[in-house]
Amino acid sequence: MDTPGYNGNGGKVDVNGDRAKRAKQIQAGDTVRLRQGPIEWVLVVREAAGRRGSADIARGLYDETDDGRRKRETVTEQLRSMPTAFSHGDSKPGKRDRRALRRLKGDEAW
Repeated sequence: MDTPGYNGNGGKVDVNGDRAKRAKQIQAGDTVRLRQGPIEWVLVVREAAGRRGSADIARGLYDETDDGRRKRETVTEQLRSMPTAFSHGDSKPGKRDRRALRRLKGDEAW
């Protein structure tokens, strides 16, 4: 898949354009860019919490940029429209189907 800005390394965090380490302190006004695989979030911190709290409280501490939201929704839609790699249908293959697959692959040892 050709996703802009995606280099195959997931789980990256940038704060204000610089790579962030685990203990990086953030403050109001910082721009945080999160990458989880091909999905990228661009967030602007409204305020920093004094201590750890619930997800509902955390959602109120940042805003997602409009441009970042559009790009993320576009990539998500592209991923949804892609065909799956392989599907067995409604259920797993049975004994006869597994043997046929082995014969097809050339694995006659079974």
